[in-house]
Amino acid sequence: MAFLNEHYPSCSSYYKQKIAFRTSRRRWNDVTIGKAVGITVTNYVRHHMTQYEYLMGALKLTREEARIVVAEEVKDIWQSWQQPRLDTTPADDASAAPTDQ
Repeated sequence: MAFLNEHYPSCSSYYKQKIAFRTSRRRWNDVTIGKAVGITVTNYVRHHMTQYEYLMGALKLTREEARIVVAEEVKDIWQSWQQPRLDTTPADDASAAPTDQ
C-alpha cells in the first residue's frame, strides 16, 4: 500500500485495496514493484472502470480494438490518480467507492 499511497495519491483507498490485492496474488518474475503495480492499475481500470468488457462481449470487438477504444479513458484515470491530492481529507471516503460492486 505504501507504493500506491506514494505514487497514486488521488486514488481512493477502495481502489488501492483492490489493486494491492490483485498485485500481491500474482507471481511477478524479474519485475519491479513499479512495473507490477502499473500493469495491475492499467488492467484494473480497463476491465472495471471502462466499457472494455462490453465492447468485446456485446459489440464483438477484438481485444486490440477494445483496447484502442478505451485507451484514452484508461490513461486519463491512471494520470488523475497520480496527481497530488488537493484536499486534506483521506481518499477513502464512502463517495469514492462504487455502489454497484
